[in-house]
Amino acid sequence: MRLSLRSPESGSHPNRASRLIVGSAAAVGVIYGYDVGASAGALLFLPGDFGLTTAQAASFITILGVGQLIGALIAGRLINAIGRRGGMLLVTAAFGVFALTCALAPNLPVLDVSRLLLGVAIGISTVAAPVYVAECSPTTNRGGLVIVYQLANCIGIMLAYAAAYLLAPTESWRWILGVAAIPAIGVFWVLCTRMDTPRWYVMKGRHQHAEEALRKLDPKTDTAHALAELQAALDTQAAAGPRRRAETLRVLVHRPYLRALVFLVGLGAIMKLTGINALVYYKPLILQSMGFSGYTSLLLIPAGIQVVTAIATTFSALKVDRIGRRPLMLTGLAVMAVAHGLIALTYFTGVRTTSMQVLAILGFVLFQAGFGLGLGALIWVYASESLPGPLRAAGASITLTVDFGINLFIAQFFLTILDAVGGEFVFLGFVVITLVSWVFMWKLAPETKGRSLDGIKDYWENGGKWPESTDAKGAATKQAESI
Repeated sequence: MRLSLRSPESGSHPNRASRLIVGSAAAVGVIYGYDVGASAGALLFLPGDFGLTTAQAASFITILGVGQLIGALIAGRLINAIGRRGGMLLVTAAFGVFALTCALAPNLPVLDVSRLLLGVAIGISTVAAPVYVAECSPTTNRGGLVIVYQLANCIGIMLAYAAAYLLAPTESWRWILGVAAIPAIGVFWVLCTRMDTPRWYVMKGRHQHAEEALRKLDPKTDTAHALAELQAALDTQAAAGPRRRAETLRVLVHRPYLRALVFLVGLGAIMKLTGINALVYYKPLILQSMGFSGYTSLLLIPAGIQVVTAIATTFSALKVDRIGRRPLMLTGLAVMAVAHGLIALTYFTGVRTTSMQVLAILGFVLFQAGFGLGLGALIWVYASESLPGPLRAAGASITLTVDFGINLFIAQFFLTILDAVGGEFVFLGFVVITLVSWVFMWKLAPETKGRSLDGIKDYWENGGKWPESTDAKGAATKQAESI
């Protein structure tokens, strides 16, 4: 029996070791989501405390995005050098330290530097965590387990809004930002007891550690055979694909992987251009522009709406390995387009009645449901499984780099654009972008359900189609699975 059907990839359910790894990555995702969501709550009180202008308030959001971009740029090489778990340890330590320095910042420069470094940690985590989970997950459950990380992000954002609401009477933005240090310390300790992935150990020639990791992931694994398959896969990838960054990029900009590069770049762009971070960062201010007032409306309603994202993401996690990636992605984008249309309609009417506010909330709910069902969940799946072997970390890094690069523009200029052209045209623009994104995904997104991680090369080498000689089940049995 081949490795793709044995070890963690073989079973229909992950064992305890796999669940612990997924749990650790999910905990990192909660902290990441909290740090992003806390920005929106803190933004209600920070400008008054430090006397910030609108541009400076936007920069408070943007500086975190700059750090995220830097982190995404270096993440691929970093986790290949120090390991998937090593990258996660670095991230959690940084989460704890810089959450505290943000909370204790005596002035704006110290706060900005702390936010920048916190953003770097977030950028690294968005590459390290999904790759870590993907390489320790069964083929039959891999998509759902990777989505758990996005579910954790949703929970983190929801907790951030809830914490901001509870702390709103004190107007304590320092507490809103600083409490993230507490779970970071706990997750760091837990990660110290975890292992790295068998694949990374083999990459570094640490075969004894790889054997121990394989046994923990599945005690029934034929470790000698599994190690031989991993080494053979790595040797094949080393011969077919270069290791240095410049050579890796050269492979990606030529056929057959140019199509994959276009897909991953587009995926990263779509993630932000369809509006998610504009809403996460500025939803309280958007609600104010719609006539909402009071902390219950500005903070508790967004927290409640975030629950919808968690529910949709949970559904996606449970069904992605049965329904498939493409149907969920396309359905989610269609729902998002409708949602943007409803929000634009409330602006076009110019009416601030209760019925219009209810329609606006319905639009936000539908947007979060569509996002959680498709893009929000599946970007992590696609980023971690759309390229084989040594190209995988680079591919994930490229997707997140584009994602965070566009995020800088959204963070800095969304409020200015909203004021200049009005909400009706901003959200009408989101409708158009989302529909274009639907067509893009329909044309280029692969269906990787049931396919081995390294078997994805067959898709790109066959011009963006799976070879007729193999189906999903056949691919799982014939390809050496990446662990």
